[in-house]
Amino acid sequence: MTAPPTTRADRLPEPVWATPVWRAAVHAAHGMCQCAGLCGRKHAASGGQCDQYQGLNGLNLSLTEDGQVYCPRCFTAIARAFAQAAATAKASAAAERYPQDDLLALLDDQD
Repeated sequence: MTAPPTTRADRLPEPVWATPVWRAAVHAAHGMCQCAGLCGRKHAASGGQCDQYQGLNGLNLSLTEDGQVYCPRCFTAIARAFAQAAATAKASAAAERYPQDDLLALLDDQD
């Protein structure tokens, strides 16, 4: 009986801290960063998909809460975009909750 052929994802180098959930996500992504431009880069050289692989030059993919894996460069940019969106939403909610009077409008009413 012959062993089933191994895929690239089966032969990926793993970091010491790899967990079963991380392994499953990386295996499902075939060891490739799953960014398709959400990081802000076009990934034009690779057809719109990031071309970074797990273990390539010591690269370790990062797992997000939604089960996607991203290379460090894409992960950092995506995390920054989400943090900025959250800060904007928080500021908008605070502005609605605590409206400030328009000082210039108050001065115009003084005439």
